[in-house]
Amino acid sequence: MVTGLLAGIPPARRAELRLDQVAVAVLPPYLAAPADPAGPLLARRPLGDEVLAVVLADDRIAGMVTCIARHAGHLRKAAGVMQAT
Repeated sequence: MVTGLLAGIPPARRAELRLDQVAVAVLPPYLAAPADPAGPLLARRPLGDEVLAVVLADDRIAGMVTCIARHAGHLRKAAGVMQAT
């Protein structure tokens, strides 16, 4: 689910919603592994305008790369802060 979808729904109705009514299907190109290169993510259109990749490890969700994370990376780079690998 992406926050943009939920934001358009009146607050009183949100408690009645089921996940299958607001969830966004994750298409295969948006699935990634921890060792996959990060560079190509910057060139793709975000899924639901927020999600760049869903990271899977051992067939479980290990994390998500979002536009917020991408924006934070730009901010770290602009500030001269390097993230540990």
